[in-house]
Amino acid sequence: MHLRIIAAVVGVLMGSPATADILPFDNSWREQGFLRLWTNEYQLEGVRLGVVSNGTVSLLYRAVPRELWEANAASWRWVVREGVRATDLTVKGGDD
Repeated sequence: MHLRIIAAVVGVLMGSPATADILPFDNSWREQGFLRLWTNEYQLEGVRLGVVSNGTVSLLYRAVPRELWEANAASWRWVVREGVRATDLTVKGGDD
């Protein structure tokens, strides 16, 4: 599955929607994988984050600057370019 997050620079809101700081997708992000599972492929593109997940799982994280510790919301937009095939939901296993 190919997943691309469009214009997805994370906007962290401080108190009101009028004041937003941007957390760009840069080299400060780190990947966390899971034991015995292959990790996703990420493209950190500043204002965009590209993700390719094909039977894989992991997540990205980063420290938030101290001046944003009091933030109470975040926002982003995302688009799925290619989804997973349909599965029979009456059959257990093989998907999640």
